[in-house]
Amino acid sequence: MINLQSYNFRSIEFWKASIMLLPDNAFFELVRTVFGKVKTPFNKQILASDLEKFLLRSDIQKNIAGYIGKQDARIVAAVALLNEPRHSDMVAFFSGEFSYTELDDLLVNLEERFILYRFQDEDKSQNAKRLALNPVFKSILSPFIADNSLLFPSIHTDKMPPSEEHGEADPFDKNFNEKNLRSPFLYDDRILAILLSFVSVNEFFLKTRGEGIRQKVLNSAKAMFPNLSLEVLIGGLRVLGMFSVKGKRLYPDYRRFSAFGKLSRQERAEYYTAGIFCYWKS
Repeated sequence: MINLQSYNFRSIEFWKASIMLLPDNAFFELVRTVFGKVKTPFNKQILASDLEKFLLRSDIQKNIAGYIGKQDARIVAAVALLNEPRHSDMVAFFSGEFSYTELDDLLVNLEERFILYRFQDEDKSQNAKRLALNPVFKSILSPFIADNSLLFPSIHTDKMPPSEEHGEADPFDKNFNEKNLRSPFLYDDRILAILLSFVSVNEFFLKTRGEGIRQKVLNSAKAMFPNLSLEVLIGGLRVLGMFSVKGKRLYPDYRRFSAFGKLSRQERAEYYTAGIFCYWKS
């Protein structure tokens, strides 16, 4: 099981300051969802404090908690795992699962319910805004942050498909398990860099219609990567969207590789593991 890092909620004062920096129309639209029509003259600081008191009420917290669905919980867990991500980080993380519009709707809905908020990063551009979890709801959201299975479901060995008795396992037919691994190995940054180069120089990487890796490529990989299962690693990285298939070629997504390189070593290792888990399950 992958352990999600603990999430450090920012202070309530930071949250209030962030929402007060919203454009007036956006700020008052949020406030009106709670208090209705806002009477003039108004003071944003007083309104933010009134909003804090309202959201801290036990009955309101109970209602908020009661309406957090599975997809809401997964978004909350992802914001914690990615440590206050930008919008683009969330799009990349859920690529292949949610469309851009679907994800945007989920994020906006959680903002309207005050579960998420955005704040300006040190980079002052619009794209530098980050998503964070509302500290007012720390007690409600903490259980979702701690639930690894929301993002990385456990895979029990009794549900794994039987291994192949002869020959190489096809990396895309899912008919392999840990017994196919010739000996223990670790995916690390050095291996990933070599693999990227290896894929780039092999123009015809796959069989016809992309159905499995060519035997010639597998033989070359055995010499270059002793004790490493190329099938497993490629399958996991495809799940993460870092490689795509066009005909007989396997194409690296350099934008995603670049973003991947900006993560910490531990985070990259967690993604390696998550990709393999999801590949085995799918």
